[in-house]
Amino acid sequence: MDRYSELYGEEAEWTDTQQVCLNGHVITDYAVSQPATTRKHCPDCGAETITACTNCGSTLRGYRHIPGVIGLSASFVGKLCPDCGKPYPWTEAERAVVLEWIGSLPSLQEASKEEMIRLLPAIFSDTPRTSFACHRLLNILRELPEEESAPFLTTLVDVACVSAATQLRQAPD
Repeated sequence: MDRYSELYGEEAEWTDTQQVCLNGHVITDYAVSQPATTRKHCPDCGAETITACTNCGSTLRGYRHIPGVIGLSASFVGKLCPDCGKPYPWTEAERAVVLEWIGSLPSLQEASKEEMIRLLPAIFSDTPRTSFACHRLLNILRELPEEESAPFLTTLVDVACVSAATQLRQAPD
């Protein structure tokens, strides 16, 4: 009898636990059903690993086991805990990099830096202000030389919510 059947029975549908390092690298989507795949530290960066939200303790959702269905695991690492809404540690780290990067843009006026920082919450989370925030942020970035704005925008798209990332990617030059 396999671990799945021991835990949940042949007919039960259930969600396994995902293990992720504090930098956002997926270790496994099968922490419960295949415990041999877990690691204490990430093989890519050496960071400690977690299987639950560091804020509320909710389990990270891994592979969905459905009896009679064979599926492929497509690892997805969330940005926010779906139970408490707080950013995961890797999301907080990515957001900190964006803030640091804004502060280090040499061609940007302080007032523009401050406005970009005020716009970030609507870039990070899909809100009624997201479209406006993207529009305003892109206008500010047009003031910069391409060698400053392009790498920053690439990083921002990786951290942005889905709707903001889409808008920022589709921005006309």
